[in-house]
Amino acid sequence: MIACAQILRSGGHVSDRDGLTDMTLLHYACKSGARGMGSNDEACRAVSWLLQQGADPYVRCRWTNMAAIHYAAYFDVASVVAILLAATKGIGMFVSSMNSGVGKLQPCVVIDVYLCSAQAFSQSALSVCTVAGILE
Repeated sequence: MIACAQILRSGGHVSDRDGLTDMTLLHYACKSGARGMGSNDEACRAVSWLLQQGADPYVRCRWTNMAAIHYAAYFDVASVVAILLAATKGIGMFVSSMNSGVGKLQPCVVIDVYLCSAQAFSQSALSVCTVAGILE
């Protein structure tokens, strides 16, 4: 979160994209909780803070056509998936335009999102029926 705040203080915008990967700060924060990559707790704080600053959780990276939730699921950061689902109430998180854009969302990533989301919901003590309702 410290790095995100420094970027914004130095004139960056919460929605700026990396020139090489087209990822936003939110994309990077979501994957930063992966094992061996960073801290899960710090990733949760950064994602929550970025969302409070106005980061758009629906923005897709043109390189992979993945939104922040896809990165969190792909890198198995269930607590970040839970934050994104809570922030958006799950609305639009599973909509995929798999044939649009430069990159294509791989089926394994879609499965990861669903499995990781189910894990996040179970950790939040929500019922399986609720998960099924959102996933349908």
